[in-house]
Order: sequence, then C-alpha cells, then structure tokens
Amino acid sequence: MSTTESSGPAETEAVPAAAAETISSSGPAEIEAETAPASEENVTLSEILGDENVQKTLEKTSEVLGMGNTGTMETVDKILKKEEPNPDERLASIRELFQYATASDLFILAVGLVCAAAVGMAQPLSIVLFADIMNVASGTLFDDISGELNKVVIKFLIMGACCMGAGWIYAAAFKVTGYWQAARWRRHYLDAILRQDVGWFDTNNPTELPSKIAESTLKIEEGISGKLGEGSRNFAQAITGFVLAFVYFYDMALLLVVLVPLPAGGAWLLQKVTASTAVLMSDAYAKAGGVVSESLGSMRTVASLQGENRSVQKYDAHLIEAQNANVQKGIWCGFAKGVLFGSGNFMVSVAFAYAGWRLSTIVKDSEEEDGTNCMMRGDCKLIGGDILIGVFGMQIGGQGLGLIEPAITAVTEARKHAATIIDTIRRKPVIDTQATTGKKLEKVDGMLELKDVIFKYPSRLNTNVLNGMNLKVEAGTTVALVGGSGSGKSTVIQ
Repeated sequence: MSTTESSGPAETEAVPAAAAETISSSGPAEIEAETAPASEENVTLSEILGDENVQKTLEKTSEVLGMGNTGTMETVDKILKKEEPNPDERLASIRELFQYATASDLFILAVGLVCAAAVGMAQPLSIVLFADIMNVASGTLFDDISGELNKVVIKFLIMGACCMGAGWIYAAAFKVTGYWQAARWRRHYLDAILRQDVGWFDTNNPTELPSKIAESTLKIEEGISGKLGEGSRNFAQAITGFVLAFVYFYDMALLLVVLVPLPAGGAWLLQKVTASTAVLMSDAYAKAGGVVSESLGSMRTVASLQGENRSVQKYDAHLIEAQNANVQKGIWCGFAKGVLFGSGNFMVSVAFAYAGWRLSTIVKDSEEEDGTNCMMRGDCKLIGGDILIGVFGMQIGGQGLGLIEPAITAVTEARKHAATIIDTIRRKPVIDTQATTGKKLEKVDGMLELKDVIFKYPSRLNTNVLNGMNLKVEAGTTVALVGGSGSGKSTVIQ
C-alpha cells in the first residue's frame, strides 16, 4: 500500500486540501452537522439580493465565472444564463484519430482505399463501354459489328468481376480495421476513466459513462471504417466522371458544370432525409421502450397510483411520434428522389439539345460538293458515344459529389469524440491510483484520520463541502456519519 504525505492545506480543483493519513494514535471521532435556522417571515427577492453576504457571494461567483463586476441583478442574470464550455468542440487531428492503428492496420487501410477508388471509378468507366456499344451499333465505324460487340461484352465481364472483388476487399478491410481500432480506443478510454479521482466524476455522470463509452467508440469506428470507404468510393466516382466528360466532350461539360449542383443536391438531400428521419424514429422507439421498462419495473407503484392508463398514453404518444417521423420520411424521400431524377433528366435534355445543335453545325460545315458529309463518310469529330460519355459522366460525377458529405460528417464526428477521449486519457488526476511514487508504509494498523480537510467539487467551486474537517476512526470500530443533506457525509466516504 502506498500513500502520499501532505504537510499542510493545498488547493486543488477536485481533491481534499489535506490528504487522508494513516497514523498510530487513537481518540474519539466527532461529527457535528450545522443547519441554518429556518426563517418564519416571508422574505422578498429584493430583500435577499440586498443582503450584504448575498451580494458578496454573487460578486465572488461572478469573478469565478469570468463575468466581471456588474450589478446584483445583472450578475444573477448572467449566472443563470452562463453556458459551460463544450469540450466536444475541439477536433482531434487525423494523426490522433489513427493513433491506435498498427502497421498492419495502415496497410489494410491503404489496400481498402485503392479498392474503394477502383469501385468508384468503375461506374463512370462503364459509360465508356456503353458508348462503345453505341458506336459499334451505328454501323459506320466498324465492319465486323458482331466481333466488336463481343469484345465490349468481354470488357464488361472483366470489369464486373474486378468490381465484385474490389468491393468485397474494401468493405472487409475498412470494417476489420475499424473493429480493431475501436476496441483499442474503448480499452484506453475505460482505463483512463477508472484512473480518475472523485472530482472528475462530479462533472461526468457515472451512470451515463457506459453509454458514453459505447457511443463515442461507435462514432470513431464509423468515421474510420465504412463511411471512410464510401467517401473514398464516391470521391473517385466524382473525379472520374468529370475527367471523362471533359476529355470526350469538353465544351458540353463546361455547359453542364452549371447544372451539376442539381443532381448533387438531390443525392445529398436523399441521404440526409433518410439519416435524419431514422434518428427521429430511433429516438421515439427508445422513449417508448423506456416507458415500458419504467412501468414494468415499478408495476406495483403504477398500479397503486392507478397510472396504467397514463403509462399507456405515454407509450402511444411515442409510437405516434415514430409514425409521424416515418410519414415525414416518405414525403421528404419522395421529394428528394424527384429532385434527384428530375435534375438528371433535365441535365440530359439540356445536354442532348446542345449536342444536337453542335453536331448539326459540324455536319453542315463538313458538306462537300458531291453532297456527302462527315456522317456519311464516318469521319465526324463528334460521335454519339462522345455525347453519351459527356452527358452521363457529368451526371454520375455530380451524384458522387453529393454523396461525399456523409463521409465528411462521419469523420468530423469521429474526430470530435476522439478529442474528448484523448482529453480524458491525457488528464492526470492529483490522486493517481496507478502511480508508483509516494511513501510506502511498512506497517498498517488500520486506523484512519482526516486532519483539516478542505474540499470543494469542480461543479461548485464557490462552496466548501468540507471546511476544516477532522475525523479519526479507530481500527475495529464502527462510526456513523450523521448530518443534514449536503453536509458532506457521502463526500467523506468517497
């Protein structure tokens, strides 16, 4: 057993000013609980705020909260409206997010990124094969139509097989490394929580910590696994689609750049509506389940108070919330799909109108004296396949661009939760249960004594829960701590 000696009172944010010591003397233990006498007169708020002690307390609280010297009512208003700083606003760096990734994890992630990019590139590249089919079927560029079509079909089969293999590899790679890294985050987070002192638990509700650990590590896992792979795939799809459109039909691609936000916005709205309504439905069902658990756990109390009907009404109300969320999902998903497909059709109509005008200009300029033109000779600068690639390359690229946002959101959420965990891991409590330093006692008699202990909780820095506390507990004796609510009984035990 080890303990650290203290020569006098010291001020900390969450621990006693005088540490508990183990000594060899004996004596009685006394605890007195003082309570303020109750006033029998009616006191107005103005009289309370006009009291000199109350004003001093408000001024001290104002200084602690960094509000400056203001009037009494202004100070009360500021204290009531004071917002605690949110530590979740800090974002962890990408390096910190992947700090628990091993060399094998990084290698698997690299392979997953390559395979995800390959799958994303496959969709716009398939438009090139469709364009080849169109060019072959026109019968003006190739003599052996059947042979050329067979070549395109074989290319389709090869691309499909590659996409299937690459899709399986990238999905498995991101999931596996996500599981491994999340497990390491969970282990280090739990170790850090168990190391904290009682002051830390005053500002972090212990009953919420299990769900907080699960939620935070799950957000990190989503940000470094599946969502990251989907974002890589959609990004590759967008870049490849835009590049192909500009290579094959650059002037029409320049025209369609103005319309790209339409399919991108439709894709973004569709996934946003799906995700948000899923959260609303999940919350509603969770509340309904909470009502059931609470009612069944306190069945006798509910029955004695004749609250069965009220519990049923609360349960039905939460189910109605879920139903309304599902109805909203249907309405907004229908609207989002309308925007997505309507904008796509609008892009196609604009593109084909421009392509028709452009092709007619080329054909007219290529007319010879004998009445032939480039369409008859098969030497036009613009062919049907190029038009197809230009139109659908921009459309597919725009849709891929709109689907990148969920991945960015997931990574941002992962960085936010990672920052919270890192702050907890890096926090070193003043009383560190895992520390190997301090004085090691050769003999322990089992008698405990507190000397002049001053203690205040981080959430109430202006209130001393223990103010010069003295307590001596002999070995083998039983001591009862008696006092009013808030007198420090639980604090002494902790």
